[in-house]
Amino acid sequence: MPRDAAGELVTGTYSHTCRVTDVAPDGPWAVHLADRAGDFHLIALDFDAKTENAAAHAADDAATVSALLETMGVDHLVCSSGPTGGRHIWIGLAQPISADVVSELAELLSSLHASFDPSPLTNKATGAVRPPGAPHAAGGRSEPIRGSLDALTQPRSGPAHIRALVTRLRQKAGEAAWATRSPAGDTNTAAVPHDAQGHPYVPVTRKHLTENTAAALHTQPEPDEDHSAHAFRCLLGIARAGWRHSDAQSLAETAPGLEHYRSARSPSQRRRRARRAPDDTADRLRRDWRRAVLTVAAGLTDQPARDDAPEFAAAAEAIAAHIDQLQIRADAAAGRWSQPGGPTDRRVLDALSVLALTAMTAEVDAPTR
Repeated sequence: MPRDAAGELVTGTYSHTCRVTDVAPDGPWAVHLADRAGDFHLIALDFDAKTENAAAHAADDAATVSALLETMGVDHLVCSSGPTGGRHIWIGLAQPISADVVSELAELLSSLHASFDPSPLTNKATGAVRPPGAPHAAGGRSEPIRGSLDALTQPRSGPAHIRALVTRLRQKAGEAAWATRSPAGDTNTAAVPHDAQGHPYVPVTRKHLTENTAAALHTQPEPDEDHSAHAFRCLLGIARAGWRHSDAQSLAETAPGLEHYRSARSPSQRRRRARRAPDDTADRLRRDWRRAVLTVAAGLTDQPARDDAPEFAAAAEAIAAHIDQLQIRADAAAGRWSQPGGPTDRRVLDALSVLALTAMTAEVDAPTR
């Protein structure tokens, strides 16, 4: 940290850089977590303690996360960040990991632990944290209290460990949000629990599929019919019955009603279909399963017989087809989402798509916050 004209530290500011081989500064200093390409080599979980009460929360939150890391076999080092009682958990990576994964990790931890500060993990350009031994602005230093420095100097954890951690945190976030959801439901996937693979599901007792859903699964639409809308109707019934993504995935391999996921209409021959690539099949099913679960969880299909009602089926098919075509066009315009602000715009589009499916109308209102 730099000093002002009076020699006082300008807290919260790291305006100068130096090599790690240089002499350490006499004041607080931090290390970058990501390289120039934006990939993270270090994961630093910062649990803030700016007040006396917050110190206890920071210690508890850090202990909870450390215990989770322990059970998942993730090497880490826990440090007391300084005299205020904050905690840092360090994870060294044997191979770097992309900023997108780290950003999701930060978002999930922030939703689960009030003392967690996601800032260092959401800024791949300047995200930095004081390492073990670095001075604190209020006095003292960052001191290891659990684990070994080997977690940083000889890292054994890698991207696979962090991805597994993200998957587990998705489950925990979903379970927590479902337990505290509002009666009206929530259109965010955090409002429903997730399975071990990170796929959402409706937490109801598993039961047999309704006759209409079973019939739809065994019926392949005519070549000129909308295969995507028919498939989405099947997914609604599967999700409502308490089945999981793995069940839908198995059915999609052979069920006539889910032909949409195995093949696409041929542009040159309308009555013939072209085989989809496995990745395309998986992506479409994952995306549509998410929408189906959210639609059911939001309460639109919470009556057991609603998928038997012709008017509901027609409305569900119409809006599902509309959103599916919108998403296909969006996927085809990859360049649009790679521009500055593009990733955020795409997330907004996806959120509005979920709202439209939930409300069963293409005209929706949403706050800008």
